[in-house]
Amino acid sequence: MKQRKKTGVIFPSESESSLGLSDDSNADPTFRLTSCESSASTECSDSEQYSEETVSTSGPSTPKGNITGSLQPTKKQVSFPRKLVWKIGNLDVPAWYADTVPVPVGDFFMNLDTPFQFFNYFFGDEIFEKILSESQHYAIQKDPNKPLAINKNELKKFVGICIIMSVVHLPNTRSYWNASLGNTIIQETMSCNRFENIRTNLHFSNNEDTVPSGQPGHDRLHKIRPVINHLNAKFASVPMEESLSLDEQLCATKARHYLKQYMPMKPHKWGYKLFILSGVSGFAYKFEVYSGMENDESQRLESEPDLGACANVVVRLGRLIPEKKNHRLYFDNYFTTPGLMVFFEKKGIHCLGTVRQNRLPGVKVPSKKELLKKERGYSSECVTRVEDVDLSCVVWKDNKAVTLMSTFAGENPKCKVSRFDKKKKEIIEVECPNVVSIYNKHMGGVDLLDSIIGRYKIKLRSKKMVHEAVLSFLRFDSCKQLVAIQKSTSREGNRQ
Repeated sequence: MKQRKKTGVIFPSESESSLGLSDDSNADPTFRLTSCESSASTECSDSEQYSEETVSTSGPSTPKGNITGSLQPTKKQVSFPRKLVWKIGNLDVPAWYADTVPVPVGDFFMNLDTPFQFFNYFFGDEIFEKILSESQHYAIQKDPNKPLAINKNELKKFVGICIIMSVVHLPNTRSYWNASLGNTIIQETMSCNRFENIRTNLHFSNNEDTVPSGQPGHDRLHKIRPVINHLNAKFASVPMEESLSLDEQLCATKARHYLKQYMPMKPHKWGYKLFILSGVSGFAYKFEVYSGMENDESQRLESEPDLGACANVVVRLGRLIPEKKNHRLYFDNYFTTPGLMVFFEKKGIHCLGTVRQNRLPGVKVPSKKELLKKERGYSSECVTRVEDVDLSCVVWKDNKAVTLMSTFAGENPKCKVSRFDKKKKEIIEVECPNVVSIYNKHMGGVDLLDSIIGRYKIKLRSKKMVHEAVLSFLRFDSCKQLVAIQKSTSREGNRQ
């Protein structure tokens, strides 16, 4: 991970949720399975890297002989074996694999009919009263002689105008009040000056309660924390689907802020990064805004191990998933580690994800160079056992090599997929492992939500990170209602 200290912009390595890309890019710098005693050397020798000792990230190593290692649920220390004992073979499919978890529909879904009722449930009077109070307080803090005279009904009109702007796009904000190009509904609802006055004083938290940087309890997202907590609480009230996916999302912006990131593989390369836990339908149950404090000790519970900054994100978002209900969680190689898989499997949450081979020491699958000599459709599987948890690693050669790790799916049974052969210039059938087809089927929840959000962008430019983020949340919330309405309609149709 490269950093520019002067501007505060962080350049992370891009993760791939698509199997069409190589999933063995640079390793996560926060994840370590090996360590070198000499600080002068830059690489560990093979004997050090693949010794059978158990290594601890914050203490001395234990004696030899404990090959399977141990993941102690402590806050300061987590142990994991330097070498996993891999064997060529196939993962035994568990008996519960064919079972499905029924997804009940809450009573609130049955009582909601119109889009306004759906919006009012997720973005209700409670959050409007909070925004109203903090905006009035902020206006007085700026200038006691110019208080903001506004009520809750007028604030709702402001939000409604923002939603209309996401559907009807014009060159700039003032164009909506233009005599020729303007929107009649917006013009009859509120004047342009009044809209800009509310927008200038829009606030979501009290600046006087801010904890200074470097002090315990400091939160880089304190200005939008009330909105994040409210939305997450409302999203979590919806019953979860059986299959869940966790991925990144980028809130595009051109504002100058130290939390803005550059991701060259994304369509919009600059913006604020979000981590989202979503269902296959595209409904997001929880989200987290990247703040650079993901590996902070205060973010972990006493029962949660420190698995590295990337894996800790999955642990925090996964707190919401019910245990022992056969839920299945999918993520890409940015998050996948053996320790993360073991942690969730012990809670009865089954995982599958692409993985980088340099996070699997001693794995007995062909390397990239060896796969180049194989024909398209070749696959290989090896298994290991860590703390009574079976792990399967499958490598498959498609257009490029892809490696996956799972606790519930393996190479068999294989299926056929269609691919275009450039040499023969025709479509051919190639073998595809079962774990690949399952991953492709259930991993696209966050991408589906991205595609919906991309159609309804609120084009209100602002130099303030607060305004950019909350407008993104508003668009995020509005698009989620489309998914919720679709879920409610399909459930009602099935019931009838």
